[in-house]
Amino acid sequence: MSEKKEPEKRNKLLLVFIHGFKGDDDTFKDFPGRLQHLLTSSKPGLDTESIVYPQYETRGDLKKAVELFCAWLEQKVKEGEENREGNVAICLIGHSMGGILAADTILKYASQESPTPPKIIGLFAFDTPYYGVHERVFSKATLERASSVAQQVSGAYSILTTAAGLMSTVASTTKKTTAPTAATKSSSYFGFNKWGLAAVAGAALVGGAVYMQKDNVSKSVEWLVSHLEFVGVLWKQEELKQRVENLIKVPDITFHCFYTQIPPNESFFSPRTFIVLPPPEILSYFSSTTCVSKDEIDAHCYMFDPEHNHFYFDLGHVSAKRIIDMTDKWEKENN
Repeated sequence: MSEKKEPEKRNKLLLVFIHGFKGDDDTFKDFPGRLQHLLTSSKPGLDTESIVYPQYETRGDLKKAVELFCAWLEQKVKEGEENREGNVAICLIGHSMGGILAADTILKYASQESPTPPKIIGLFAFDTPYYGVHERVFSKATLERASSVAQQVSGAYSILTTAAGLMSTVASTTKKTTAPTAATKSSSYFGFNKWGLAAVAGAALVGGAVYMQKDNVSKSVEWLVSHLEFVGVLWKQEELKQRVENLIKVPDITFHCFYTQIPPNESFFSPRTFIVLPPPEILSYFSSTTCVSKDEIDAHCYMFDPEHNHFYFDLGHVSAKRIIDMTDKWEKENN
């Protein structure tokens, strides 16, 4: 008769990776394995495991995506706790919109009185537009590139033009029913009012999806509308601001966002970023990582590709250092 196996008395850290808009299982490339290796080497007494959240639909209501992720996460934690006496902690790692999904997950658990919520101790985001996408990303040159690529794909160009048409209709209706106010004037960027900016944002994001995944573009207007709904949070300024303010108030959560930054060159005299940078009082939660890319979309999409991002390995070391500091604090508090 075999002896019953004693539960392990070791703590475990789950690094959970969440892709962004139109991402997939390969978004992070080898980054999950690299972080796991760096943490295992630095903290051999801690079991570290990287898990990539399987590709999910980045469309429709973001709240639904959060609910589905929470159900999956709770199952993974249950599996990790089997035959183990030590504690299981979770660090969420999100790219782009994945960082927003991760933040909303933390806030969802913080607002509920769940008897045994997953022990999330940190969120590390990568190029997540917590304050929106920088208006320079909507530049004429960037949109021309998206449109150029889109025209090479069956149905893609019609999607981009449909996006502009849909948002123009909304803008037209709004102009007829709403008088201009100081708030609407102050929300203009480079001549776009908030609806014009939303139209361009939608076109740019869908164009980016076309650029990265040419084979997955549908001709369906429903496809377009559902995806625009998912990224619609990016132009809800007050909601964006409130999300970060609420997140940093959650007890025992380490939060940090790494964002791509292209250095100045002969054509651009100031650094370029994909995201809108936070206000000064929040800036300490954000760090730049240099990317030598031709534009902000490339820097954003190829953040985890060492062939395109020459600072990829530096990013791994800096990220691992912050995660180690976070786990040291967690283990100290739980011993």
